[in-house]
Amino acid sequence: MIFRLALFFILAIAALLALYFATRKTWNWNRYASALATIFSIFLLVPLAIIIWLNYENRIQVANQIADITLGNTAEEIKLLKGEPAFQIERSANRQFWHYQDKVNTGNFIDLVMQDQSVIEISFTGPCEYCYRINGLGIGTPYQEIIHRLGEPDSREVSADQLEQRLNYPKLQSFFVIREAKVIRHGVYLP
Repeated sequence: MIFRLALFFILAIAALLALYFATRKTWNWNRYASALATIFSIFLLVPLAIIIWLNYENRIQVANQIADITLGNTAEEIKLLKGEPAFQIERSANRQFWHYQDKVNTGNFIDLVMQDQSVIEISFTGPCEYCYRINGLGIGTPYQEIIHRLGEPDSREVSADQLEQRLNYPKLQSFFVIREAKVIRHGVYLP
C-alpha cells in the first residue's frame, strides 16, 4: 500500500512539473500558486496521516484479553461476564479448565485455564476468521504470516501425533496453534 501511494505521489508531481514546463510561458502560474499549494498539501498530508494511522493501528502489542475476558480475572468476574461454563474439568487441586460456547457464533468456543480462581490462559477456537484477532492474526492465518509479523516463536510445543504445533510468544503473552500450516486456535496466557 505504501508503495502504491509513493508511486501515486511521484506520478502526480511529475505530471504537475510537466504541465508547468509545457505552459510556463503562456499561463500566469502566480495566479494558481496558492490553489496548487493547498491541493498539494492536502494530497500530501491526508495520505501521510493515513499511513501513520495504519502503522499505529497495526503495531505489535502485548495481548491480555479475548472476548471481554482479561488475564487475571477472578472466577466470580468470569461468571458475571459469561455465566456458568458449559463444563469444567479439575486438572489439579488449584487448576481448572472452563469451556464456553460463544453466544453470538455458536461454532466458536472460548476456553479458560483457571489457577487459584484466576484466569491464566484464554483461548479461542472456531470457524470465525475475523473474531478475536491477536495483533491482526486469527483463525485461518497462514503460518508464514505469523512468522513474518511476529518473528520466530520463543518456544514450540508439538502434539503427540505431530500434526499440531503451539507457537508461544511469552513477551506478547500470546500463542497460536497451527495445523496444516494455518491457525486453528489462538489465545493469550500468563508466562
